[in-house]
Amino acid sequence: MKCANNISIALKQNTALTPPSRITGGGTEISIMQPSQKAFFALYDTWKLLDIEFAQVPQAEVYGDSFVVLDPDKHRIRVFVVNE
Repeated sequence: MKCANNISIALKQNTALTPPSRITGGGTEISIMQPSQKAFFALYDTWKLLDIEFAQVPQAEVYGDSFVVLDPDKHRIRVFVVNE
């Protein structure tokens, strides 16, 4: 669903998530789209140096590449780039 300029919301079944989510009862995942492969891997490298907890390292998905990090409350933040 398109909400505003550059903001979209997508609902997915918990069983369709990669990697599987272990959070129940209100767990969330926020997705952040990167404009290019270069920006995607630059952000991954920066966050890796900051010792951020990763639930998934970069992985090819049907739509492009993504990785998932966890915030301090263990909410998932998916970073992705669409295939060019």
